[in-house]
Amino acid sequence: KGGLTLAQLASHDDLITDALVDQVYFWARIRKNRARYSSSRGLNEDTIAKVLQDKVVLAEDIPTATADLLEVPGIKKYYNRLATPADREHFQRHLRKYVSIYMPDCPFEVNTTNRYDISMQEASVTTTKAIKKNHEIKYLTGIQVAMTKEEEDTLDLNRTDFSIVMSSRKKTPSLFLGPARFANHDCNANAKLTTTGANGMKVIAVRDIAVGEEITVTYGEDYFGDDNCECLCRTCEKYRRNGWGPVVKDEEKDEEEGDKDEETKGKTRSKGKSNVAAREATPASVEGETDSPYGFRKKRNISSSTTPDPASTPSIPKIKTERSASNLSTVMYAESTDAEADPAIPFNFVASRVGRRKSLRRGLLSSKTSVSDTGSSSTPGGPLSASVLRSRRSTAATSIEMDSKGVGSAPKRGLRPWKSLADLKEERLRETDSDLSDLDSRFDLDDTTSSVIERRRVPRTRSQSKLGSSPSPIPTIEPGDGSTAYSRQPNDYTLTPALLSTPYSRWVVCRNEACCANFVQHEAYLTRANCPRCERHSKLYGYAWPKTAKVSKHDTEERVLDHREIHRFIWPDEEKLEKR
Repeated sequence: KGGLTLAQLASHDDLITDALVDQVYFWARIRKNRARYSSSRGLNEDTIAKVLQDKVVLAEDIPTATADLLEVPGIKKYYNRLATPADREHFQRHLRKYVSIYMPDCPFEVNTTNRYDISMQEASVTTTKAIKKNHEIKYLTGIQVAMTKEEEDTLDLNRTDFSIVMSSRKKTPSLFLGPARFANHDCNANAKLTTTGANGMKVIAVRDIAVGEEITVTYGEDYFGDDNCECLCRTCEKYRRNGWGPVVKDEEKDEEEGDKDEETKGKTRSKGKSNVAAREATPASVEGETDSPYGFRKKRNISSSTTPDPASTPSIPKIKTERSASNLSTVMYAESTDAEADPAIPFNFVASRVGRRKSLRRGLLSSKTSVSDTGSSSTPGGPLSASVLRSRRSTAATSIEMDSKGVGSAPKRGLRPWKSLADLKEERLRETDSDLSDLDSRFDLDDTTSSVIERRRVPRTRSQSKLGSSPSPIPTIEPGDGSTAYSRQPNDYTLTPALLSTPYSRWVVCRNEACCANFVQHEAYLTRANCPRCERHSKLYGYAWPKTAKVSKHDTEERVLDHREIHRFIWPDEEKLEKR
């Protein structure tokens, strides 16, 4: 309405957040709407902070502060490029929303959290004053602009941090920007979003909010996957559910998705939800697949390109794949359906030629070919024979070529059935009628002279020693019975060594008694007394966090507006007791 488009609103918000958040003693960078945005060189931190401190914190004059900020070179250049007076008016209104959050009576401040991504700081909103239930949170407002289908698809593909709301009246998605967009999601939120006017948005507390508590709203039931199964909010962290819950295996996940697809088959999903960011993913139809449900992951098709004759080909049981957390190997087990068959034979694809020779010598790769009068070698549905297992893992160098007429046909006249090396040794031992069955591992039987000789040692190369010759599979590190695997642990984003990127980085506790937060200090040769949030607050307001102004006329606490006069490190006596 009024000519403000989505592209203009996103461009306005990028510049204003860069000038009034990033350039005001902020320790992080707010994620921008446009991926190619670059900060302007005309935005000076000291100049902008001086205007906010003099005209907003002390004088509480928002119109004058807005006019002075429009004279800053980086903002003035952008403001003069706007084509129409209506566009300039929209920019000034959006600018005033961000200027207002530095008023002394503002009950919140922009903060950061790494709960959702341990290695990345994301914006959040923290209270500096107590807020009562059903009260509007002052200055926590925003504006929304309707989106087209093309614009919505473009935003989804870019995967940027947008706040998209679904209007219950217009039934269309809208882009929501402003200071209120910094409020994160929580399944048990302490505030809610409501509309005001034609395009305005405001936040109202649904219960009492204490000082230092994060202001959260509810984005929707399906914003973070189906039923918010990937949610990482504080409530889910407290109850160990959704993104903080146990890891669901792929087989269980496929079964659950299959059950859901069968239950919801033939039903239409309701549209037009009146919650924030109700973006639904509709299962796409796959050509050629009518019976099997479509999932995010497709199972590997192990069948060959040509369909064999079922009368001459034995039925192969299903192969179950177990994933190792270390991703070192792939272990496959072929399970037999016959109760009298041998147990499952584990085998590893990572085996050297030396390992194959030893396995062949020990008789592990022996194959028994049964000859019958009817000419059938196996029965469909019977146990998996060793020859089938060998044929699956055999290569061109180790595979045994059979007669083209098929396995199980009667041998030609004058030819004996093929026997393995182990069977020949057993027959030779029975013919000689000797006690060579209990040979030491250092000796071997010579087939030509029928005598005991010392076993020849095969030299191993470096590559073979790394791969190993043992055919046994590599054990996995998956939890056993009685234990549960979790993708995230509560409070794993604090006091973690993963954020200590330099040799002198360490975790430090804020000395402010009202804060006491843990933070990472890089190059910590001298320990800082306060966290970045408390330092930024004292630079702007001259008081320790969360105080922003004098409580009454009898307040005698000294106000230091020049931050260069403040000693930011702990005293030497306390430094001696600090743990390194």
